[in-house]
Amino acid sequence: MTENNELPSEDLPEEELTDSAGQEKFVGKKAEFEETLTDPSIDSPEIPPHPAISLSDMPEEAPGAEEELAEVKEPTQFQLFARRALIWFGVALAFFAAGFAVFYFVLYQPKVAELEDLQTQIVNLEAEIETLEAAKTKLEA
Repeated sequence: MTENNELPSEDLPEEELTDSAGQEKFVGKKAEFEETLTDPSIDSPEIPPHPAISLSDMPEEAPGAEEELAEVKEPTQFQLFARRALIWFGVALAFFAAGFAVFYFVLYQPKVAELEDLQTQIVNLEAEIETLEAAKTKLEA
């Protein structure tokens, strides 16, 4: 297959290899289109200038543009070290945060729930003690 998904010429029947009326129309349309593109009588639409910007007021080049390009320097050894250290610090901080999250959800939250259950049991047992003490005083009397 060719790039434009047409069959190679050896695979086409001979009647399709000859110029057809459709191809002649296409060549005619192509010529009309090319004439339209090169027609000097057609004016391109003018873009109105922006009221706040005037092209005549703008400088050709930004002042100091060449100086800025020349001032770009390679990073120093300290800057490279600082960049690497900052990256490793971020990695260590991410591991620390992950460890904290694991501690919080795996160890701390279950202990908080267990503490709440135990406090509820204490309140229930204290109420039961009061009931039993009332029954004891009733029996002693």
